[in-house]
Amino acid sequence: MKKLIATHAVLITLLMATSCSTEQDPVMEVQKQETVADKHDASAKPYTYVEQIPVFKGGENAMLAFLGSNINYPKAAKKAGVEGITVLSFVINTDGSVSDIQTVKSLSPETDQEAARVVKLTSGNWTPGRQDGKPVPVRYTLPVRYTIK
Repeated sequence: MKKLIATHAVLITLLMATSCSTEQDPVMEVQKQETVADKHDASAKPYTYVEQIPVFKGGENAMLAFLGSNINYPKAAKKAGVEGITVLSFVINTDGSVSDIQTVKSLSPETDQEAARVVKLTSGNWTPGRQDGKPVPVRYTLPVRYTIK
């Protein structure tokens, strides 16, 4: 019994000594460094959640005014009585430019194209999103409502 207890004591001591080692696995250290580097790489996959979201210059009201004054209701959609929401998703890059515009929810081909055209016009008018104090690319989702007055 004493021999069994002594063996367990030695094993526990060895486990504690190896788990408390100050030397780090070089492979793990490289992976950790790559992860940190990737986190701030502008060409990295866009963030969906960030500490500080991108902001249209002038704020949300300025963005709504810009969209309202630049979107032209497509004639074919208006004639057909098409009303509803087109939802776009796009990336706001670290320089405030817009890229990778995609339609998430389509209303009609004409309304989708018009909304995408106007979103392209906003390129350069954004303050980029930030993560850990650094500008990062952020995927932004924007619903555009079409109503006939």
